[in-house]
Amino acid sequence: VVLALTVAVAVRLFVHSPLYRKPAALMMLGHSATVAVQVLEMRLPAPLLQPSLMILSIDFALAMYAIAFFRYRLLNVVPVARDSVVERMPDAVIVLDASDRIADLNLAAQQLLGAGRRRTLGREAAQALAVVPGLAAVTECHAPAEGEVSLGEGDARRWYRVNTSSLEDGRGFRLGCLVVLHNTTELRLARERLLQQERAVATLQERERVARELHDSIGQVLGYVSMQVEATRKLLE
Repeated sequence: VVLALTVAVAVRLFVHSPLYRKPAALMMLGHSATVAVQVLEMRLPAPLLQPSLMILSIDFALAMYAIAFFRYRLLNVVPVARDSVVERMPDAVIVLDASDRIADLNLAAQQLLGAGRRRTLGREAAQALAVVPGLAAVTECHAPAEGEVSLGEGDARRWYRVNTSSLEDGRGFRLGCLVVLHNTTELRLARERLLQQERAVATLQERERVARELHDSIGQVLGYVSMQVEATRKLLE
């Protein structure tokens, strides 16, 4: 039962976590050797070889675990940093595997998509991201890209800047895609308010210019009329 549970965990890690596929494969290889020896020892006529074979299989499994943990640094600080930083980021972070399925997402992405981690992991990106219009189309390209999407209507409408980048290993093999959505609603609203203020200032400046021109023209006319009236009064006297 314990062996079956450990193999199930390794298989799930292999399927849903592209970053840990190689360590999971090494773990499954070690378990496979142990199972093969257990099956083989039932068929061996000489029981003297059975203990040595079992010890060798256990040593092989431990060696596979050692390579998986230390060669691929499964014990480093990255998981802790992921929980402390990525999970609490205000930006929505979504990781797609090589088959364009949801491999991971943080809390902000779960709130954006309106679904929890269990319901989202393993789903096709086209289906999971369909709740945000235009987001699936932006993430289809495998090259780095940038776009903008919006969600909601009216005063509740929100805008997001989308940045996608390809995830590759050291040999250039594509592992998946990283999608980051940054909420630009406040920035967009601030720009709109700034444009409105600039239009209002321009309107006031134009009104002041017209008022000055009208004031100067009327003042000149009134001054001329005043001089004519004074000259006429003197002539009449």
